[in-house]
Amino acid sequence: MRPSSTIISTRFWHILTMLSELLELSLCWTLCSLPVITAGASTTALLAVLSDLQADRSGGVVKPFLSVMGRHWKRASLCWLAALAVWGLLLVDLAVCVQNFTAGYGWAVLTGLMAGAALVFCAAQVYLFLLLPRWSGPLRQLAGAAVLLALRQLPSTLVILLAGGFGCWIMGRLWWLSFLFPAFFALPMAAAADRALRRFPLAREDPA
Repeated sequence: MRPSSTIISTRFWHILTMLSELLELSLCWTLCSLPVITAGASTTALLAVLSDLQADRSGGVVKPFLSVMGRHWKRASLCWLAALAVWGLLLVDLAVCVQNFTAGYGWAVLTGLMAGAALVFCAAQVYLFLLLPRWSGPLRQLAGAAVLLALRQLPSTLVILLAGGFGCWIMGRLWWLSFLFPAFFALPMAAAADRALRRFPLAREDPA
């Protein structure tokens, strides 16, 4: 039986290593997302590496991050551009609904539906980018699977939304240090999405 001091020391170094890897991942994601058009590929790589870290399948973070980003940048970029287009439509529609919120019961209901659609789409993006490296089928089917997961796995979806919302709030207030945070807030999002995938496996998902 190992002495308690050895156990504490091992746990301490494990936590220190995890913190160091999360900081490295945050810097990688920030630098690789600066061109904006590459944000989809860098998010895919971030979630994939975080998933490996939780499964103790990672021997580092920088090389796996760049490897995943290089392999999937084209499909991830297409998904990212499509997501930006959808976000544009959602935000315009939501702004119109909010302006007319007090105009009648119908507008109030429509505003609620648009807000709900925006939240579901936000969570679906996390599922989509996490699934992308494991999915060989058409992107249209991948998008449908991501939306289905967001709707059917509501506890995991709620965790994703709370972690993402809190992360955006913190980074908005501490924008000059925002490059340090992305991986820390993406970690619970990746964990929740992985849990949802275990509970609701998809037929077209390929083995990781």
